[in-house]
Amino acid sequence: ENGDPSVDQRCCSEYPDYKIQWSRFALARDWLRDCSDCTDGVMFTDVRDAYFQSNPFEFYNNEEWPPLLLFEELYPNQTTEHWLTNIPVEKCYGKDILNNANYPMLCSGSTMGSREGMLYYFERMIQEMDYWKVRQSCRFDMVGDDQSIHNYLYYGTDSLRKIGAVSVPHRTGPIHVVGVEASVISRQAIKNAYEKG
Repeated sequence: ENGDPSVDQRCCSEYPDYKIQWSRFALARDWLRDCSDCTDGVMFTDVRDAYFQSNPFEFYNNEEWPPLLLFEELYPNQTTEHWLTNIPVEKCYGKDILNNANYPMLCSGSTMGSREGMLYYFERMIQEMDYWKVRQSCRFDMVGDDQSIHNYLYYGTDSLRKIGAVSVPHRTGPIHVVGVEASVISRQAIKNAYEKG
């Protein structure tokens, strides 16, 4: 209504204490938990910036792949030093946990894994969101801090790595995260069109 996505957000009725971006993790957990037929690989993506390089369900095999696949953004352009990941984590915990520029930023909008791995991932995201939502130092009027939590859980704790989670280098897995690249191309196309009249 006023154009600020962090103010204009509406919460979903099932999880009114979560930002709309956060509620998708709880909703996906509920849907997966309630689906007894969902026993193969699971893909969780927001779709708007994901490009499928192959059939993701043929790429993923529960016997051969880790229980959790986390997809890297364009590296080295997008690292954990980026404000989207580092600033919220630093302010929430009072220290700079993600300050190593050698860490590729991981996309919270694209995750794959086994049923068990994804259920564990959703639970850890929800636990961390529950921690963040009750602490003033962890509350941010911004869209995208679920990506801060996602990166914190992989790089700042061992909670995802201990179950065998791996980060998939940019453009090498079944999901190619195109957010930054697509934005650069789109902005350039708009600029070119504007200049041509």
